[in-house]
Amino acid sequence: MVAMHLHRTGPVRVLLAAAAALYVFPCWGQAAGADADQGPLPRIVIQAQKQGPEYGRASANELTRAPLSETPISASVIDADQLLDRGVNSLSSAIRDEPSVGDNYNTFGYVENVKVRGFQLDEKLNFRRDGLPITNHVPIGLENKQAIEIIKGVSGVLGGDAAPGGVLNYVLKRPTDTPLRQLSAEYSERGSRLVSGDFGGRVDEDRFGYRIDVAAEDRHPAADNAWSRRAFGSGFFDWRVAPGTLVELEFEHQGVQQISVPGFGLLDTTGRGVATVLPPPIDPRINLNAQPWTQPFQSRETTGSLRLTQQVASGWELGLRLAEQRSVTNDRIAFPDGCSQWTVQAPPGQYVYPGLCQINGHDYMDVYQFISDDEKRNMQVLDAYLHGSLTTGALDQELRLGLRSTRYDERYPPHQTYNFVGTIDIFAPVGYPANTQALTPNTDLDLHMDELSVFDVLRFAHGWSTWLALRATRLTQASHLDAPDAPINGSFESVSLAQDFVTPFASLGYLPWAGGFAYLSGGEGVEIEQVPNRPLQFVNAGQVLPALRSRQVELGFKQTGAHGQAFSAALFQIDKPFPDDPLSTPQPYQRVGGARRARHRGLELSGSWLASSAWRVEARATWLDAVTTESLNPSWIGHATTNVPHLASVLRAAWRPPVLRGLTVSNQLTYSGHKAVLPDGSVDIASAWQWDQAMQYRVVAASSTWTWRAGIDNLTDRRYWREAPTAPWGAQYLFPAAPRTARAGIEVRF
Repeated sequence: MVAMHLHRTGPVRVLLAAAAALYVFPCWGQAAGADADQGPLPRIVIQAQKQGPEYGRASANELTRAPLSETPISASVIDADQLLDRGVNSLSSAIRDEPSVGDNYNTFGYVENVKVRGFQLDEKLNFRRDGLPITNHVPIGLENKQAIEIIKGVSGVLGGDAAPGGVLNYVLKRPTDTPLRQLSAEYSERGSRLVSGDFGGRVDEDRFGYRIDVAAEDRHPAADNAWSRRAFGSGFFDWRVAPGTLVELEFEHQGVQQISVPGFGLLDTTGRGVATVLPPPIDPRINLNAQPWTQPFQSRETTGSLRLTQQVASGWELGLRLAEQRSVTNDRIAFPDGCSQWTVQAPPGQYVYPGLCQINGHDYMDVYQFISDDEKRNMQVLDAYLHGSLTTGALDQELRLGLRSTRYDERYPPHQTYNFVGTIDIFAPVGYPANTQALTPNTDLDLHMDELSVFDVLRFAHGWSTWLALRATRLTQASHLDAPDAPINGSFESVSLAQDFVTPFASLGYLPWAGGFAYLSGGEGVEIEQVPNRPLQFVNAGQVLPALRSRQVELGFKQTGAHGQAFSAALFQIDKPFPDDPLSTPQPYQRVGGARRARHRGLELSGSWLASSAWRVEARATWLDAVTTESLNPSWIGHATTNVPHLASVLRAAWRPPVLRGLTVSNQLTYSGHKAVLPDGSVDIASAWQWDQAMQYRVVAASSTWTWRAGIDNLTDRRYWREAPTAPWGAQYLFPAAPRTARAGIEVRF
């Protein structure tokens, strides 16, 4: 048993402790495994360079079984080893090395979401778990995830009704062919602790396989008064019934409770009711959710599936999958929103929304008590497919026919609490009495999708190929009140919509030489929208809007080398409609579907170079021209999409010094260009860079493999605004980057 006793301390002491352990343990490991007659066992070091994800396939890519290097799709794959080596414990930290993917209202203590190619992913439709839809409105445990796949663009053909930016897929760990026993522990400053176990293998002459993961975590981030406690468990079991027949059963359950950390906002310094002044980056330790009655955000989520895979003929596979996800959340927060402090001045100013007030050097913000308990979200999926290939002379054909039925619903209590409690100075907050009266009616949602998909890949002589796909969807969505007699601006209309869509995809591919692949593709997507449940702001609060169609074209090239080198480039354009609000009219607004459009044009570059057995370098960059092309507000037209950088890049170098085999030192530099805060382009947050460093030391002692890890994120402790998301109801928020944080951990496999 290995015990780690580290007290609250700074990053230097954490790393010194890790360094001391690195020095002591190899000697102990050799001595412990020594035989009295044979002497110390020699130390065996694992020193292998893995091939990049370009050489494998993405499980979320239903188009083909071909590797990504020969597929007309842009994708990134972050595997489990990368997640561990980088100390990743959240989706936000996982995506830091992918410049095409960005945060979207990602803060500690709340569910996470991302933007891909500048478009926010729909939490109901753009997330997958082993290729099957899930809702992302719960914290996702990573312990049983083999990889995170990010398919960029073409979500219409792969994801059905989904936002056009892409699809994010969590790949599950499978039973192992050899016995696996792995225990891990990690400690980071401010007292965060994580322990986990990963166990796998096969029994009964390899007929039955299992993979079990468990974890417990106690997190204490930089923000004051914020904490999180989490318990996780999962199991994946398979049964090789007969040659060609495989039955799989898997599940995972997670319980989380955590104090949320809300965002800040722009300043109104004049009392005119408009916040347009960007404050300097604020201390990330300030947490505005710090009232005496502050309660944690809580979630319980269980997801599982039953699968049958049958080889029906040579090269042909029939699959049947049934999956279900159930989650319950209690969403509570002291939420800072708007500012009324100007209205009590002499002479009085105007109420500010969204934003803060700055008066005589003090920054003020209104605080609301928000409580929405017992939120239930359920997803049921039935999926069947037939996938195979044919060869006729010089023509190879790959076919896939799929049927999928998805049922999703959201159920809320009749009313939620959203009440004003007082105004605080954010640098000297005071406590106010609670106001828990539930007065705001909630809106339930039903979403049904029945889909038929056909994929056809033809590979001709001389390296040419065509990729054709169609997905036909019957979409039914409905919104209705839990409390029918509750007034929303005097009335509420239940809405039920049924629409039929066919989303096509076509691509022409060419293999000009060994390892090279060029393609030109085009596709369409369909995405749904719902008006935010804010009755004082919207006449049609909570109502579903008609689904709308987006379009994308892409030109790309990929090259892989025989020694781990890889390069890819993708030039794309995506046009997407959005709902919009007539801001020239007083609140409440009537939100109008399809009244705004955006066009995102971009270039993605990615390369990896295995310079030698000791050095590996990776570089990625994304240039993105994301602008509003149509809007009910003329001042937005031609300006940049909010919270999207024009340029983002990542440079990562890993060094394995020959003098100390088993040690890997990694450095990562990330850069994000300036981002628009307001849709009229009048305020931007500045560009920023961050330096992260990590070390891993792997050694085999006797029959065990030990891995020591240590790292520092934001090594230079830079303070900057990390993101400036616009909420669905139109308010802008500012989130600072986390300060310098050190961590150390140990893992043993036996």
